[in-house]
Amino acid sequence: MPFKRKARAPARVAILRQANLARAELANAMNEFGQLLLAKHEEAVSRWSEQPRFVMTTTIAPKLMIVEVTPTGPFAVRWPWIDKGTGTHGPKKAPYIIQPKQPGGRLVFQTGYSAKTSPIANSNAGDGSRSGPWVSTQLVIHPGIPPRNFTKKFIEDLMPEFRRIMNNAFRRALRRR
Repeated sequence: MPFKRKARAPARVAILRQANLARAELANAMNEFGQLLLAKHEEAVSRWSEQPRFVMTTTIAPKLMIVEVTPTGPFAVRWPWIDKGTGTHGPKKAPYIIQPKQPGGRLVFQTGYSAKTSPIANSNAGDGSRSGPWVSTQLVIHPGIPPRNFTKKFIEDLMPEFRRIMNNAFRRALRRR
């Protein structure tokens, strides 16, 4: 019966060990960056009366590392509407119809609104108050909500910090033996 054994050269073992150390350091760095990204999301909705909650997940695969922050809770559906926009400003690029819940009912609202957030990720823009004359109608063709682009702005703002965190992780991995 032939004897089978995989040869392990000392250099190969050292390289594999170093790769595993680097992978562990990078995973820790991704979690650190994920916490920063999560804090940015939570800060953006801190003044909202109906806030979504956020959950951070990190996926580590052999050739890929992903940090994902996703909204959760009963108000989670509002995050993509405000972040990416709706109607003519959003993915569908078309206005939408708003009708009363009860057939034959009427929509009653004020025409002015000062949003708490504004486009290009200004999370402290207004006070959320309504103003203007009251209107009563059976149908509204709404142009949509302009996107606030929070996610895009967070990535842009945190990119230098991401680079610093990842470079430090590589340096730590190379120093470890």
